Amino acid sequence: MLDKVLLKKYSTPHVKVYVIPQGEIIKHIGVQFVGGRHFLVDPKIPDGEVWIAKELMTSQEGLYFLYHELYEMNKMADGMKYDDAHTLANRVEGKARNEHKDDIDRLIDLEKKRYEDRIIEKSHFNGTLALHQDNKLHHQHHREINRNKMNRDKRRKDIHSLTISR
Repeated sequence: MLDKVLLKKYSTPHVKVYVIPQGEIIKHIGVQFVGGRHFLVDPKIPDGEVWIAKELMTSQEGLYFLYHELYEMNKMADGMKYDDAHTLANRVEGKARNEHKDDIDRLIDLEKKRYEDRIIEKSHFNGTLALHQDNKLHHQHHREINRNKMNRDKRRKDIHSLTISR
């Protein structure tokens, strides 16, 4: 059993950020682990989880790794391949280190919000999480469901009134 500690400050309803001793992570997922990882990259990490080495979270260094992982996760959730998402995450992490040192918490919050905004609701049809790229699509989806439901209810009333009047 891994010694996972939830970082509530950096977690959301759909993404849980854990710190785990690096040695335990390496034993669990392999030696390729360096600082941080998320569920879209490694199948051994449970859905919706981001793991950061506990040793890094004692300084601001861990926040840069977390920002990198969240940014990369969002890009991959947009459909980008890992190599491309990782390259972009390295760039924005570097820019954060050089130009936005005082804004790292704000940048992390933006990435958390970006991921949460993708997951709007549970699907009405099969209970899986429905991913919507933006709220317009989400609201359009609900308008269509409500319109279909109203039409179905109207047809039922019409059929019911026909059977009674006969």
